[in-house]
Amino acid sequence: GTRDKSGRAVAIITTRNTAWLNPHCNTTELVRLLLYLHSIPRPECQALGLTVLVDARRCSPVPALFKAFSILQDMDPHCIHGVLLLVERDLTFRMEKPPAGQFEVLTSMKSLHKHIDSSQLPLELDGTFPYCHRDWLSFRMKLEHLLQGCQGACAFLQGAIHKVESGKLPERAEEAAVLLRNYRQLMKNVLEDARLVRLQLEGGALLARLRKE
Repeated sequence: GTRDKSGRAVAIITTRNTAWLNPHCNTTELVRLLLYLHSIPRPECQALGLTVLVDARRCSPVPALFKAFSILQDMDPHCIHGVLLLVERDLTFRMEKPPAGQFEVLTSMKSLHKHIDSSQLPLELDGTFPYCHRDWLSFRMKLEHLLQGCQGACAFLQGAIHKVESGKLPERAEEAAVLLRNYRQLMKNVLEDARLVRLQLEGGALLARLRKE
């Protein structure tokens, strides 16, 4: 939910985490994750691109991270607007910078605040933005579950509509009777579909809970 001073969504990556030791934490997965994060904000915010803040204090980033940035620049140049690399002033390490896009090394919180206000940074970065990653993950999982249900129901309804629209007009009364029976059965299947029934019964309450969260 954080924004930089230009209104771009901020993705914060912390290098001090044992997750980087996981073999599944590779370039391919990082590209997928960054594309997913870019898809979350509203369209007008997506168009601005992500500002990626890499907190590399006391721990150097893995090479796979910069490789993921480079791949993303080739895949979608508008996905990442710029990368901010926050490091200790006396920390030196070799890195492969992305070939395109803005890339800046920051050595102090003062230099970071030129790009992102402290009210938009979490406590770990001396900010005041309230954030709990566990709560965010729980919220996203609930939202994704609802989205998948809606998408599945939408595809089912589109298939039913296509069946009706693609049907030929009957030439004889017998054919008309068969067609009516088929359409009645189709409507029965639609009205009794478990996905639609569940969305009708639980969708409103789930949306209300998500809004509250």
